[in-house]
Amino acid sequence: MARADHPADHPGEYGWLRDLERPPMPALLESEPPALEFRLLGGCDIRVHGRPLPPPRYRKEWWLLALLVLRHDRESSRDALAEAFWPDSDGDRALLYLRRSLTNLRRALGPEAARLLSPSPRTLRFDLSGAFADAAAFDRAVQKTPSHSPSEAELAQAVELYQ
Repeated sequence: MARADHPADHPGEYGWLRDLERPPMPALLESEPPALEFRLLGGCDIRVHGRPLPPPRYRKEWWLLALLVLRHDRESSRDALAEAFWPDSDGDRALLYLRRSLTNLRRALGPEAARLLSPSPRTLRFDLSGAFADAAAFDRAVQKTPSHSPSEAELAQAVELYQ
């Protein structure tokens, strides 16, 4: 049985799968590559121990993982995720699709699968500690607080991440 919406069936739509000409890592990570790396700015390149994550069965699995990475600092409701990703399905069916997607993502993440956390039966969170995510690094570089304004070096780093 053929898999629906598989990247091999739509090569033009999956430009983010190209890993042949990957841009160099920002200077802050040149010494030791992280076990898990997410490049979400300008495309999607996810690597586990330097190797590209195998293509997901469905694009929504990539989108789900990217959303959890972007929201790594807070819990996400399973019901809200299921409704957002499968709006045309009833609640139970959408939760089933969410569980299947999480299983596929855990399989793809291999040794890093434990980062997909379930803090409670109704919530999910992604543990980004020790991993690199360009979008999170960008946010940190440009973050302005009452006691901190980004320096020129931090803004230059943000530009480097974005390019």
